Amino acid sequence: MNKKIGVVYFSKDGSTKKLANMLGVKYSAEVVELVEKSSKGNLFTRGYRSIKKKGSELIGNPSNRVKDFDELYLCTPIWASNGTPAMNTFINKSDFDGKTVSIITVRAGTKPLKDTFEYLTKKVEEQNGKVKSCYNLHGAMIGKTATEESLQKQIEDLNL
Repeated sequence: MNKKIGVVYFSKDGSTKKLANMLGVKYSAEVVELVEKSSKGNLFTRGYRSIKKKGSELIGNPSNRVKDFDELYLCTPIWASNGTPAMNTFINKSDFDGKTVSIITVRAGTKPLKDTFEYLTKKVEEQNGKVKSCYNLHGAMIGKTATEESLQKQIEDLNL
């Protein structure tokens, strides 16, 4: 039996979107974008929501899509050393029962944020999921987009 794979992502500046689409091609996976109802708020207010591990209102109900997949890749940029409000909402509203999940963060820094991985893993496990792996990819500075070549090399180096 072939596993049905989903790649769920949120992206602001395009690096995570680029990564998600690359993984979609590599794994013949369905790619699901998380879109916030309102992207209002400056960098400070959006960063504050990330620091407080708050959510944001999403368009549609992408959490309903979890049931369609056996394995998921959750891809999120890192804001203020945390995942994004969009990904927080997605995880909190999803039932990952019987699902294998890999968490991939994309950030300007190259060092993985252990606390962030621990937090996101705990949240997925609270929603009945099993986290298989966590990866950090180097993206680009705020307002910039990582190159496809840079992301591809990291995907190969990590054996994703």
